[in-house]
Amino acid sequence: MKLRWTSISRPAPRHGFSLLECLVYLGAVSVVLGVGMMVLFKSWDAHRDLRRNADDIVQALHAGERWRADVRTATGPIREEHPADQVTLLHIPVKHGEILYDLQEGELHRQAGRAAPRVRVLARIKNSLMRADPRPGISAWRWELELQPGKAKTKMRPRFTFEASAGTTNQP
Repeated sequence: MKLRWTSISRPAPRHGFSLLECLVYLGAVSVVLGVGMMVLFKSWDAHRDLRRNADDIVQALHAGERWRADVRTATGPIREEHPADQVTLLHIPVKHGEILYDLQEGELHRQAGRAAPRVRVLARIKNSLMRADPRPGISAWRWELELQPGKAKTKMRPRFTFEASAGTTNQP
């Protein structure tokens, strides 16, 4: 007896997608793209906030170094005034006149001489205190500075303390 191999009929392979499969794939791709876009926009916001905070810190450091240089070049006793509740003035006598720092409404301005223009040095200040730091035999000054945080939820509270000794030994 001879065995014969018979082929079992199989359905022809299917090529293509059904409409339902296409809709499922499109839905899955749109969810993945939506989540990806949300993450991208959140990272852009975080980058912008970080960049603004970094710029504020750099400006504060430059302002502090400028203030320290001005205090070091003082030729006489430095004096401070508080003419109004929200205004603080610091008078630094130098060789060719006087340098005036004024803090008003969250902005620090510097004026190098009476005829010179008043230039904004630093903005977005929350608290600032320039005061004499009593030490024996030297006229030292301390500037404590706190910037306004970028967002209400931020954990970073940018605070700085700058110290400088005046060029004279006169105590304020």
